Amino acid sequence: MRATQCSGFRATAYFYLIISVHLTLLQSMRLHAVQFTSIIRFKFGQDKPQGRTHGWHHTTALNKI
Repeated sequence: MRATQCSGFRATAYFYLIISVHLTLLQSMRLHAVQFTSIIRFKFGQDKPQGRTHGWHHTTALNKI
């Protein structure tokens, strides 16, 4: 019984580890996307530095390209 419990615990540990890695990867990808769009807007001079409403800014930046 103890062996199966140990393997189950190891499986759940790996599961949580994989989920945390995926979440960090998604977070970093989102940060890179934000940096990329801000760089594009800075190059084209269409961004006025004011409040950050993320979704709206992303859609307008993509539409203006």
